[in-house]
Amino acid sequence: MNIAYISNIDIPGPTAISEQVLNSLSALSTSSSHTFTLIVPRYAQKNLTPNDVNTYYGLDKTVDIKFFNYFSFLSSKTKKRIHAFLAPLYCMIKGYDLLYTRHQAILFFCLLIGKRTIFETYRIDINFSYRYYLWRKFCYSHKKLFGIVTHSKIALDAFVSAGLDKKKIFVAYNGCGEIMPATMDTRRDYRERLGILEHRKVLGYVGRIGTMKQTDVILHVASRFPELTVLIVGGATRKEDDLAFDDLVKKLKLNNVIRTGVVKPCEVHNYLCASDILIIPPSSVPMFKSGKTVLPLKTFLYLAASKPIIAPNLPDISEILKHQETAVLVDPDNFEDTITKLKELLNDTLLQSQLSEKCRETAKKFTWSARAEKIEDFINIQNHRLHT
Repeated sequence: MNIAYISNIDIPGPTAISEQVLNSLSALSTSSSHTFTLIVPRYAQKNLTPNDVNTYYGLDKTVDIKFFNYFSFLSSKTKKRIHAFLAPLYCMIKGYDLLYTRHQAILFFCLLIGKRTIFETYRIDINFSYRYYLWRKFCYSHKKLFGIVTHSKIALDAFVSAGLDKKKIFVAYNGCGEIMPATMDTRRDYRERLGILEHRKVLGYVGRIGTMKQTDVILHVASRFPELTVLIVGGATRKEDDLAFDDLVKKLKLNNVIRTGVVKPCEVHNYLCASDILIIPPSSVPMFKSGKTVLPLKTFLYLAASKPIIAPNLPDISEILKHQETAVLVDPDNFEDTITKLKELLNDTLLQSQLSEKCRETAKKFTWSARAEKIEDFINIQNHRLHT
């Protein structure tokens, strides 16, 4: 089948969604018997080519990309809205067999014009928020809804609770790329570049910073462990989050925090190599208050780095990370529990070694190629069901 993946992501860009989409499509393009084309708006870079995208993300195979050009004077928000309507029409005219998207508005228009569509999402809030009531009523009962791919079992359960047939839903956990523990040479090289002394322990974080990500908790951890170097790899999408983060660093008088800012996805692994322990903010806010962060992509990046992980013991995280096996899980929103368990982990080199090895073994189950094979199986099963 010829499958069009319609998205409104800004590529190349450092967001988790763009990294996830490009790595997924690269793996699908490599192993699938179906052909995939990514259809996205062109936002700024007029001469951007698929090869440029491949280099930026470090993809194994270049993704076939169709860029839609819109008037340059239009805002990004306006381009996204126009794209949600025009891209499905384009796919209908071109005769694509199946459409695929991660965006609610795009799914709506795909179904509205009668095209078979797969919807992929990590979100759970769309299944209970009144804001999405009419969208759910139209989309979930539509006969052209080919299937739903979720990123966690907790998301699958949310769709079932909303009334969807479980046979139409499939859990495809996210993946990771190269699985390779840092060599001492690599670790030393990146520490030298960052100005980190070899003898210091490094607590690393990769991802967006901001209130909804609860990255301020990491800064409070840094204030309790002045002997640690805390490495923050990423930036904020909102200027106010950037300013609030820097203000808190000054308020807490921290001199053990290094913030790299945004880096290319293909370079993230190198910064993970410079770390000794990796952290997911030990808070329930991203999952339960925003509902927009469920089983973050960094979980799999951390596993691939083969480093001990400290993370909140939440329903989504615990689907993948197991306490004292691949991570030290702490009580979410319990700061003192985080401090106590991090201190114990820092003092237990044997546990650090055991966690690292188990992370490496676990990561092998969650490669992008393994994920692509499962998604193709799901597509083939759904296609067979429709024809029988």
